[in-house]
Amino acid sequence: MPIVTELTPRQRVILDQITEELSANGFEVTPMGSQSVAILAAPADISSADAERLLSEILDGIEREHSAVSMDSLQAQIAATTACHAAIK
Repeated sequence: MPIVTELTPRQRVILDQITEELSANGFEVTPMGSQSVAILAAPADISSADAERLLSEILDGIEREHSAVSMDSLQAQIAATTACHAAIK
């Protein structure tokens, strides 16, 4: 069952920009309205209960870095956040 979550307007803009990178790292996210999205899949090591928080952490981290990151560093950041989150468990 998908997890439906609300994003801030800035998070939604960032999500639209990095959908391919998220997909390459195990996320499947679909828009469900102007600010809502459905998380259909998450990386293998992440429980469905933690997927929403992880997605928010990734989007907020990119926002803090001002969205001016290269695709390589973006993929590295997503992978690092996912790995760190899984390691904490």
